[in-house]
Amino acid sequence: MKSMMWKSTLREIHQSMGRYLAILAIVALGVGFFAGIKETRPSMVKTADGYLKENNLYDFRLLSTLGFDDQIIALINERQDVRVVEGAYSFDILCRNASDGNEKVIKAHSITNGVNELRVLHGRMPQKANECVVDSGMYSHKYVGKKIALSDTNEAEDLDHFSYSEYKIVGIVESPMYIQFERGSSSLGNGKVSGFIYLLPEGFNSEAYTEVYVKLTKDFGLYDEAYDDYIAERKVQWEPFLEELGKQRFENIKIDGNEKLIDAKTALAKAEKENGKELADAKAELDKAYADIEEGKKQLVEAKEKLADGKVEIEKEEKKLDEAIAAITKNEKLLLDKEKELEDGIAQWEDSIKEFEDSKTQLEEGSQMIVIASSGCKY
Repeated sequence: MKSMMWKSTLREIHQSMGRYLAILAIVALGVGFFAGIKETRPSMVKTADGYLKENNLYDFRLLSTLGFDDQIIALINERQDVRVVEGAYSFDILCRNASDGNEKVIKAHSITNGVNELRVLHGRMPQKANECVVDSGMYSHKYVGKKIALSDTNEAEDLDHFSYSEYKIVGIVESPMYIQFERGSSSLGNGKVSGFIYLLPEGFNSEAYTEVYVKLTKDFGLYDEAYDDYIAERKVQWEPFLEELGKQRFENIKIDGNEKLIDAKTALAKAEKENGKELADAKAELDKAYADIEEGKKQLVEAKEKLADGKVEIEKEEKKLDEAIAAITKNEKLLLDKEKELEDGIAQWEDSIKEFEDSKTQLEEGSQMIVIASSGCKY
């Protein structure tokens, strides 16, 4: 029976040799891929584990709607199982692309020390508050030296989280927080985060940290079940501690708020006192100003009356002036006439003198003739 089955099988293989070889090749290829992946996995896990340990990926990321202050971070740092604790800022923001000006959603982080450390691929780390390093998955080395600008379409409250409206790109980096191709989601723009940027803490404008990263004292291998047990144990221990920190943070905010309220009330009372005195002074000045206005009105009425009287006097004087001018004009004409008469009289007098002189000359000549005539009669 078995002999017949083998003969039948061999006959089927012989009759469809091409299909048999194809199936055999597919099976061989699948076995090869499976063997390769099985052998590659340890190397990939080792590489990823070394990368995450080298860059100190966080163990805990603490979030709070009230934020965190330095006092809370100091209390966390006092725990025995903590190696590094860092307060950090992170905000989603719409940015204009450095090359084409298109808007994209960017996740902005603050640079931390000892946890979530960056690997610089090109350029350098920021040294000034208006400098940044950017996602190697989004930007190439060609963008070093260019600027990335916050879009004007952002809400004012989103822009208020940042100290500057644009930042200079000084480096291209990798972050252990982003080991996948996806960068996360956002409530801004199209809902998809395109990349990340890192700034110095001074590049942000925020009163409280938005998150806290904690690196614990123990290290474990990647996908190590002991790590899961360790973290689960720490969570049980940390939850009541963090709950107390939350209450303390709330009380701190209340205390700060009350202090500010007291300061505001004190300032208000002082201002009211000062303003009360200033108001009284202002009222006295206002009353005096009203009295001055009434006095001014009275003086204005008197001045108008004097002005009316003055206008009458002016009209009288103008009339006298017109009469005087007419008299002067008349006298000037009379004077001209008298001057002419005088000139005519002088001319007549001169003519009379001349006639007198001529008559005198004739008289003298006549006397001589008489004397001569007299002498002639004697002889």
